[in-house]
Amino acid sequence: MAVQDETGPVLVTVYCDRCGTEETHDYLVPAGKDSIDVARRHLAEHRSWVTGAFDLCPDCVTATTREGTTERTRS
Repeated sequence: MAVQDETGPVLVTVYCDRCGTEETHDYLVPAGKDSIDVARRHLAEHRSWVTGAFDLCPDCVTATTREGTTERTRS
């Protein structure tokens, strides 16, 4: 966890737990918030990621849906 002491920009990378795809962006993280939570929320709302205990990029979400499985581990 990387809870911010002050509001400010933070460079955060989220990795897909299945294929290793990376999304790296600057996020404006409010004081008292966890930077990874801010990044995951943005990716889920704007980039079609599925986030939570495991993070899945849009390609892996589509592949998982096609395969009919909920396996969420790196291949």
